[in-house]
Amino acid sequence: MSGEDTSAERVKTALEREIVDAEGLDPDAEITVLAVPVLAVPALAERVLAETAGFVTDVGSTKASVSSAVSHPRFVGGHPMAGSGTRGTGRGLGGHVPGRGVGPDADPVDLDETFAGVARIVSDLGAEVVALESARHDELVMVVSHVPHLKVMATLMRLASAR
Repeated sequence: MSGEDTSAERVKTALEREIVDAEGLDPDAEITVLAVPVLAVPALAERVLAETAGFVTDVGSTKASVSSAVSHPRFVGGHPMAGSGTRGTGRGLGGHVPGRGVGPDADPVDLDETFAGVARIVSDLGAEVVALESARHDELVMVVSHVPHLKVMATLMRLASAR
């Protein structure tokens, strides 16, 4: 497995911890996973799709902006529901989380070869695959993830301002 990062230090750490075996993109990889901020996905996806032959997916928490910006037959958006909102090689959860959902962006009535290929790979890793249209995905994630965080932040701000 190979990987790359804008930080030479993170690449070094990933190699030392054997998270990856080699630096850089593998042009022959069956799948390339983009783990960057959502706004960076379109540009990186364009580059990766040009330099690789396999499937490409991402792990961003929102899908509508990505699906409207990246329209390529080898790309399908994904969102493993197992993250922590932190980043970097030192922030991992210690392995994948079997049974956690992965929501590739797809219209359930139009599941194509790319969706099927990505779904097969992540299922083999132990994840449950859920097909959602991107706007519906974003609505559901907002309700179960983003809104609770906002409520906690608002409560903490009220507590802090009361002191």
